[in-house]
Order: sequence, then structure tokens, then C-alpha cells
Amino acid sequence: MNMNTEDKRRVNKLARLFYKSFGYDVGVEEDEYDFSEALHPQEIQVWNMALIAHDVLVGTEYYGENYVDFSGRLRERLDSRAGRKQKNKK
Repeated sequence: MNMNTEDKRRVNKLARLFYKSFGYDVGVEEDEYDFSEALHPQEIQVWNMALIAHDVLVGTEYYGENYVDFSGRLRERLDSRAGRKQKNKK
């Protein structure tokens, strides 16, 4: 199930509220930050929490399809860094 724009806005708003409840702030305007693109573990965690909350409250089924696998995202980030280091050594 693809997430429509309005639902994604709501899920991001929930994620931002969860993030603030942990004492964090992304430091940019609400519409300027997309938690679904996050790389930081806590940001990914609150995105996933917001998906679950939205599914329960609204009756959607986004969690399974839009869940962010932190280990996979971290692996991609580390691989990309390793690639840059290899290019810099040449």
C-alpha cells in the first residue's frame, strides 16, 4: 500500500512528536524533514513507531510496507562511505 501525501504528513508529524518526547529536535521546519529518509537510529525508531500509531488510530496498513530497516540503511551508508574512501585513496 503506497502512502498518500496527507498520511505521510500525519505520520511525519507523529514521528516529530515522538522524537520531541525523547528530548530531541530535528531543528528544521515541520515540512522540511522527512523521517522516512532518516539515517539516525532514534529518528528511524520514531518513524516506525509513528507508522504503527497511524495504523492503529486510522486503520491503515502502512507499517509492513513502509517500515525502515535500520541495519539495512546503516549497511548502505557504510558501503557508500567505504566507496568514497576507496576513491580518495586512488
